[in-house]
Amino acid sequence: MTTTDMTLVSLFDTLPSPDNSANSYSVCPIPGTDRVRLGKDAAGNPALLVRTVDAVGSREPAIILSNLTFRPECLCRVLSAGSQADESLSVLSSALESRELREYFLYAIGGMVPALSEAPTTRELAVAVERLAELFRSLSLPSRTSVQGLWAELLLILQSADIAAAVRSWHRDPRDQHDFTGGVQQIEVKSTTREIRAHHFSLAQLLPQSGVQLVVVSYMLTQSISGDSVEDLWEEIRSSPVVSAATKERTFRIIASSLGSDWRKSTRVRYERRSAELSRRLYDSKDIPRVDPDLPSQVRDVHFSAELTEAPTLKSTALADQGGLFSAVFRERDRTS
Repeated sequence: MTTTDMTLVSLFDTLPSPDNSANSYSVCPIPGTDRVRLGKDAAGNPALLVRTVDAVGSREPAIILSNLTFRPECLCRVLSAGSQADESLSVLSSALESRELREYFLYAIGGMVPALSEAPTTRELAVAVERLAELFRSLSLPSRTSVQGLWAELLLILQSADIAAAVRSWHRDPRDQHDFTGGVQQIEVKSTTREIRAHHFSLAQLLPQSGVQLVVVSYMLTQSISGDSVEDLWEEIRSSPVVSAATKERTFRIIASSLGSDWRKSTRVRYERRSAELSRRLYDSKDIPRVDPDLPSQVRDVHFSAELTEAPTLKSTALADQGGLFSAVFRERDRTS
């Protein structure tokens, strides 16, 4: 399944509120899907209504969480385009107290829906709901990276010649030593809002394994109320026709687990996109100023700040010629596609 560039948030906003009867939903189709509809209940909460192939007589158990409920078989009153009908559907409903949480739910199912098969079963939907529940649980956990750091990593993905390959090489856990890995090629993304190009490193981060080439990507960022947010960059990846549904879902899961309880802040923090792109510089990790790696045995876990103003830079074309991850990320994009 694929969706159009119209976000589920904007679709949801067009839905009127239904009456107060139980299991009553105002619905609209999700573009590109035949069996999935977006719904709104009387309390103004979003829902996903799916015509699964086995909704009638399903033996799949219901899933009831604090703010999400999945009912594999539910008799619903469906209101659409001025008409109403009673249908037996699989329903993922929500009970969310804020507009922000409702939008988060809609963005999350925006990543989930394209990954469903053309004829989804209640079991398939239940597995998707369980993954969605994990995302909501992550909202209460501490963030694993800064909003600024995540923004810079997403920008690099969007600058890549092969966005899908860049996403596939992206770390599963933001606490991994390096941000992107493809065999013996690795990329570490750094950003700063200061006026000098200085970044924080760990000594271990700049000492890759033998035979591995590590490139450091540096951005200088400027906050702006008219700039792009993490949400904006994610939406651009989500709407890309060259990125598979599974890769889009993986991307959203990494974003959600990275932000944790900082997800609300991510919608308010914005950076100037064009100036960030123009500020990009590439460095071989060997050329980053550092402390002497020959440390006393009692000294461990060394972190420091390094200014890169005088460090030699790399050419993206030369890196792209090496193939692999570097080609996917640093090759000049075909602007005609």
